[in-house]
Parts: sequence; C-alpha cells; structure tokens
Amino acid sequence: MPQFDEKLVLPHAALVKAAKHERDFIRLVEFSTAVSLGLMTGFLFSIKQVNPRIEFEIDSWSFVACLVSGILIWMACHLFFHRLAEAGASGDLPGSRRRKLLVRWVIFFSGALFLETVLAVARGLRGISPEKLSEVLQGTAFALFVLSIVAFLFWKLTRFIESDTPPPHLRDKNQTD
Repeated sequence: MPQFDEKLVLPHAALVKAAKHERDFIRLVEFSTAVSLGLMTGFLFSIKQVNPRIEFEIDSWSFVACLVSGILIWMACHLFFHRLAEAGASGDLPGSRRRKLLVRWVIFFSGALFLETVLAVARGLRGISPEKLSEVLQGTAFALFVLSIVAFLFWKLTRFIESDTPPPHLRDKNQTD
C-alpha cells in the first residue's frame, strides 16, 4: 500500500487548522503547568506550622511565591516548546550553541524552582524543635530516596518498552515493505 504525505493530501485550510490546534494545545500545557506549580509553591509558602497540627496562613509571601513560580515555569515551558517548534520546522536538531543555551536556561529554571520549593518547606518547618526536625529531615531523605528508586525504575521500564520500537526513520521503511 503506498504511503501518502498528509501535507500533500490535506487542503491548506486543514493544515492551518491542525497547526492552530497544536499551538492551542501547547498554550494550554504551558498555562496549566504554570498555574499548578505556582499554586503548589503558594500552598507550600502558606504552611505556618506542621507540628503538633498543621496550620496555614495565606500572606503576601504566599502570593509572591505563587506568582514567581508560575512566571518561571511558564517561561521555561515557553522556551522549551519554542525551541522544539523551531527544530521541527527546520527539520534539524538545534545547533550546538542553541542547545547549550537551552540547557543553561533549563538548569537555571530548574534550580530556581528547586530553591523556591526548599525555601517554602524550610519556612514551614521553622517552629519545629531540634529533635523533631531531625526526624522530619530523616523522613524527607528516606522519601527522596524511595522516589529516586521509583523514578529510576520508570526510566528503565520506558527504555525497555521503547527498545522494541524502531526509530522513526526506520519505521517508514518497515511499513512500506
């Protein structure tokens, strides 16, 4: 069965509509990611006390953290998707210089969000006694260890599942035979 290029078969209006849907979907992903991570950081900054019972206090720091986090993650997503779209439009991978710049920005945004989250958690733990703080830090370290193991297993599982799938440039040749 012959393979048809969809760009040749679809009329121009359908191509424009498909591109608009992709652009709208990317905007939705950027917006929802920014809002959800901004709200998470604002929520963490609103924790006033953890022990003996959890208390929340929404103050100006909560709003500032929510806005800063939301803006940072929106900028990171926008930069990432913009670079992917440029690479897809040109048919190439981005050049070495652009790739390094993208990696620097991703590291910067990741570091800023990590620092913001650590500050939010530290702010919530400020009223805990030293012996309880030791227990909380041990529990946090154990939780990070377990989550790291789970992430590693998911990564290995994904690589195992994808090992059966040929790369895209070989899939087309296998389908035409």
